Amino acid sequence: MTESDAAKSRRPRITPRAGAVVAALLLAGAIPAESAAARTQPVDTEIPYTCRFPSGGQDVAVRVVAELPDRVDTGEEIQPQEVAVEIRLPESALPDISATRPAALNAQVSLDTAVAQGQDTAEAEWTAATEGDVPVPDAGDVTLPAPGLAPSMTTQTPGDLTVAAGDLAMDLTASPAAESGEAAAEPLTVACSPAEDAEVLLASIAVTGPGDGESPPAGSPPAGGSPDDPDDPRDGGGPSTPENEAGEPVSPRAPADPREDAPPCPSDVTDVQSLSAYITGFSNVEKLNGAARLPLMCGLFLQYEPTIDIQFPWAYIHGTGDGELMYKGRPQSPPVKATFLTFGFMPTTATMVLEQKGPMRVVADSKTHLFDVTQGEATAVIRISLVIRITDVRVNGTPLDVGPDCRTAGPLYSKDPDPAQDTKDHMVLSGFTFRNPDGSFDGYTLGAGGTLPGNVTIPRFEGCGAEEDLDPLFTASVSGPGNLLKQTQGGACSWRTPEANGGCTEEFHPRDIPQAER
Repeated sequence: MTESDAAKSRRPRITPRAGAVVAALLLAGAIPAESAAARTQPVDTEIPYTCRFPSGGQDVAVRVVAELPDRVDTGEEIQPQEVAVEIRLPESALPDISATRPAALNAQVSLDTAVAQGQDTAEAEWTAATEGDVPVPDAGDVTLPAPGLAPSMTTQTPGDLTVAAGDLAMDLTASPAAESGEAAAEPLTVACSPAEDAEVLLASIAVTGPGDGESPPAGSPPAGGSPDDPDDPRDGGGPSTPENEAGEPVSPRAPADPREDAPPCPSDVTDVQSLSAYITGFSNVEKLNGAARLPLMCGLFLQYEPTIDIQFPWAYIHGTGDGELMYKGRPQSPPVKATFLTFGFMPTTATMVLEQKGPMRVVADSKTHLFDVTQGEATAVIRISLVIRITDVRVNGTPLDVGPDCRTAGPLYSKDPDPAQDTKDHMVLSGFTFRNPDGSFDGYTLGAGGTLPGNVTIPRFEGCGAEEDLDPLFTASVSGPGNLLKQTQGGACSWRTPEANGGCTEEFHPRDIPQAER
């Protein structure tokens, strides 16, 4: 197949050295060494899952495919290769996804895996996505093949290491048939768990110490100390966990307290209008067909006195505020490590920071019935100017030196619902709130938190490459429109009302730690 002249003109220019680096990385991933191939065990396991659709539980067959080593030395990297997750949806699940039988489906999948060696355990998330839309047959079940990737791991302890499948989440997006006249539906997030008594083991890997001919039985303590011996001078042993959002190793024995990963986020106790809240979420990168989890961030807000307009029997309230991200005294997010498939199949990791380059404006408008608290609604719009900066890029495990100033040339931006503010220098997140029968609000408010969706364009990159110009490479791979964002904010801490919305700690940090939602 040959390229047209127009297609050739659209390709990014890559300098000779940068092109050689990329080509070498591609070849390194495409042609495994003979010695490694001889130590590879194929994984091809079908597991019955129970998935919780809106109408009820559905039995879904999930096939997990990968290649893992059957034997490694201590300290040797264990990198799953050729990862794929295949979802077989029953026909009976389709009405939950689309009102009419869709023409195609798109799936993004997150599979939790449990890694165990003796008494040590860790978790790793395998991610996968269909290659675009998968046609839906006229009748019968739907099979969704999704190539993916998985993080690497190492262990310093001899003994058998096992990898098993756990819970699974998938985002399903339907493309309606043209003749149906149906509008495109929002993605449906479905949580799944292995069926009772399902066989979930994916692989067992023998880990051999220096000079060992055979691995000791699983659970055997390493020579010279027990795995639980606090005086053992070695570095813990056991399988390493994936790194935390700052790229730092996490001990598998660390308590699962979400507050441990929360950055400081104190409310201003000198101003009764101040709020602080934790923020997280997910962002899809359209070109890479993957999703990045946003780090747990601190947002500091200052509310201004609202204006109230009474138009009997309604009260219209208009509120505004300013906000700022804060991490170690800077208006930015904590660093977060994201992994994607680039070049079609290459696992690429990068550390990302969101830097605030302009004001964060919050506008909230509500309509409340003066005599009936069950009637009312509200909207919230947040505008913020954020730039992406990336560092520590690795393609298939090999470092790619992007330098210290690799970033988007301008802020992420969305189409603004207000034409007067549609300046392409900020992103827009908006939400809707309505009243429940008991008078409470359901949806997003700045005080109570909630989820806010958005759709952003990633600008071109600049400043990338310590020795060579890598801007075209990142621009071609990442930049562009159609990147979905789902922000989740926890309840805010207010010095004026410290018990509201989840409350404040004794130091006036938010007590509510939100969980990212896909």
